[in-house]
Amino acid sequence: MHFFAKLLPLVLLSAAVASAQDRLVESSATLALTLTYSGEITTRALRDGGALHTSTLGSHRLGNREILEAMVAEGLIDSIRGWRVVGLWAEWDTAEPYAGNAYRFFARRGSGASLEHVAVPASILSIEPFVGAIGIRHTRDAADTLVAGTETFTLFEEVTFDLAGHDGLLHAHTTGGGRYVKLKGETEARYFIPSASQSTLVGTYTDDGEIAAGVASGTLKFSTAKIITPHASSDSSSGVSVSAISPGPASEPVDVSIGVFVN
Repeated sequence: MHFFAKLLPLVLLSAAVASAQDRLVESSATLALTLTYSGEITTRALRDGGALHTSTLGSHRLGNREILEAMVAEGLIDSIRGWRVVGLWAEWDTAEPYAGNAYRFFARRGSGASLEHVAVPASILSIEPFVGAIGIRHTRDAADTLVAGTETFTLFEEVTFDLAGHDGLLHAHTTGGGRYVKLKGETEARYFIPSASQSTLVGTYTDDGEIAAGVASGTLKFSTAKIITPHASSDSSSGVSVSAISPGPASEPVDVSIGVFVN
């Protein structure tokens, strides 16, 4: 069965989170990119009057460190020390049989009562699902409440980045899956826990201010997700814990558009 992604806009505001759930589903995220470019051509005269022209391939490597450094440069975090990159699994709440979902990137520091999440702006790094093939196995009770389930998927996605003076547009082939879990005392399996997944990335990049493009390739990996509880005060109007999550500067809301898959 094939599903097509519709990108629906949802803005993460300072007094709201992307999900109405009172817990977060989090995975460690690891970006590993190699940027390959053509070196300058050199010419060496030959004894017979001819010439030898040579150039070598050069490369840059980008990863999680550059993501955090970009956040420091924009004033979102004070330094890279103590911070790491994670993905929070966002879910679009709908009555449809299947609502699409996607990771959003965050910098994380601390744990327990000192846990902090700061959103990585889409201008630094973003991933958007376009088309997906989804396999589901959902168990529902007589009241049509989801009590258990698993899903597998293959996705075609777009990844953009602006890191260390390099701008890139990549295509991603992602395979993964996961299961729904029901917490103690609850009747509905509200939380989808993704298993470990890997995206194969390939595309092009340019250097800031340059026209010539190079080839970008690599991987984006997410670990098996865990449910975590934000230790924060609650918004009085919604009862949703919010102060553990920072969306970035108030003057520039973070775009957390979520890809929703429909039949």
